[in-house]
Amino acid sequence: MIKLATVYVKKLNKDDFKSYSEYKNACADNVEAAIKLFRKKVINEGILKECQDRMYYTSKGDKRRKAAKVARRKQLKKMYREKRYFSD
Repeated sequence: MIKLATVYVKKLNKDDFKSYSEYKNACADNVEAAIKLFRKKVINEGILKECQDRMYYTSKGDKRRKAAKVARRKQLKKMYREKRYFSD
């Protein structure tokens, strides 16, 4: 068994670290499967998305507008689903 990786991301305004992803144990001959599992875990936890979001500065107004846009899409999607369900 080998220790594949541990990803640490520093919290904002804190001195301590938070572990987002834990290591995966895998046999030495099954490293490809371990890397695949690790990539899935990183994607599911949103680490890559967070890194992309932090790559450039976004103002509070931009974040608020983006959140409102996402909420509106979610609301419309729910409305269309209900309309389709109750139209029968």
